[in-house]
Amino acid sequence: MRTKFITLCCLLAMHTLQSNAQMKGLLNKAKNKAGGMIKTEVMKGEGKPSTPTQNSEEDTPPSSANSNAANNVNSSTSAVTSVSVPKRAGTIIFTSDLESIKVKEQEIENQLATSFNLGSPIYFRAYYAKPLTDYIQELFPDVNRMILSVHGRFKVRFTIDNGKAFEGSTEPETFQNEWKDEWTSFKGALQATDNETYVLQDEFRRFVAQSGKQLTNGKHTVKMELSPYVYGYPATKEGAVVAAGTFTLNVDEQSIDPNNTKLCLPAAHMQDATLEAAIIKAFKAKGWKEQPQIVHIIADKWTIHCHKVSGVIVKRSIDAVVGSTLPDKCIMQEFSFSQDYDGAGYQKEVYLDGTGGQRDVNCGCLKK
Repeated sequence: MRTKFITLCCLLAMHTLQSNAQMKGLLNKAKNKAGGMIKTEVMKGEGKPSTPTQNSEEDTPPSSANSNAANNVNSSTSAVTSVSVPKRAGTIIFTSDLESIKVKEQEIENQLATSFNLGSPIYFRAYYAKPLTDYIQELFPDVNRMILSVHGRFKVRFTIDNGKAFEGSTEPETFQNEWKDEWTSFKGALQATDNETYVLQDEFRRFVAQSGKQLTNGKHTVKMELSPYVYGYPATKEGAVVAAGTFTLNVDEQSIDPNNTKLCLPAAHMQDATLEAAIIKAFKAKGWKEQPQIVHIIADKWTIHCHKVSGVIVKRSIDAVVGSTLPDKCIMQEFSFSQDYDGAGYQKEVYLDGTGGQRDVNCGCLKK
């Protein structure tokens, strides 16, 4: 009986070793397959704008590695992805036709361009020598690769006529972890013709807004650069420029369309000259240094506010955006304006009752 028991244990052990060997072989095949062709897809965002690097945020280490990354990347701290280097590595190319750069390394050459009008479509494709996570690994050689894949991003830098640079970045979630581990190219838009949100489109809009005083009529040279970047965790670091491109931006009096909601103010949902004048008056009553120029009422109707206990109407409010000038730039600000209710009707006075977001805009946006 004892002999049969020992024999059975030996057979089970041999079966376990064989199963482990087969599983290891399958895993190796999967890893080899994952190191193959790099994906190329149209890069459109999910509606969330990329945040400029000036904004504060707190990054903390993830509790567990991203499952997509775990299936495609070696988790050792020194592993790098084996990919072919694109022939255009280190460059950013531009076009006014997205279809001409749709497929990586199969661009329609005669559709590429180096000169654009401000406000017209500008699409781009960036090429870099190796995947983003490989660059990030060079900045943090002793940190787990999967953690770096989660936190890796690109910093973008725009300069106009070799002047002051504007910097922003993608978000860590702009690209999926496996894309950071495999891609050596992506495309996006600086200015687009549709209502989609493209990678780096918001950064270019902010750059245009902050460069308002420099974007005088005429031709301007714009340089775009991309660098590997990590913010916060495990530390804030930026690598060397991995892709760059230059184009000419033509500016004239008609370049800025004040109705362009991507570059300028949100669309007005209500037209009421009397109310707009009352809003301007309420704004000026604050005594701020901004000089209001234009108002867009961004609500369809007034919101009625009632007393929490009695239910009696106490006031009504409406949201609006005010475009203003400062000595060195132009801005837009969101506010809530109200009118009190006295039991018989709403009082004539409109007052500023709440403050929302603010951002720079090109001064051409304030044209009436």
